[in-house]
Amino acid sequence: MDLVTAATTLRKQLVSLQTSDNNIASLDVELARLGGACLRAVIEENHYQQLHLLLRLSVCEGVHTMFTSYSAKKWAQVQSTAQSIKSQLEADDSEPMISPVTSSPAGHN
Repeated sequence: MDLVTAATTLRKQLVSLQTSDNNIASLDVELARLGGACLRAVIEENHYQQLHLLLRLSVCEGVHTMFTSYSAKKWAQVQSTAQSIKSQLEADDSEPMISPVTSSPAGHN
């Protein structure tokens, strides 16, 4: 993979990671809200509302787990791509420099 392609891939991976992390933060807020609503339903002994909220809470926890797993995988991809770019840059630095041409080939001026 050339350097430009690797950089483009890294950018896409970082955007996906950021989006996933934003979704996780939103889900954290929703989980807290649902947890509070469930507690209120228990205190009020509203069984229908308890079941409804527990179902929503369960689904929200599952989606949260999915996004957390996705973020971990995306972070590993980011690390791998970044390491690949770093290796390419280090390899480019170690290659000998080709001296610039000071005269035209075959003596043509």
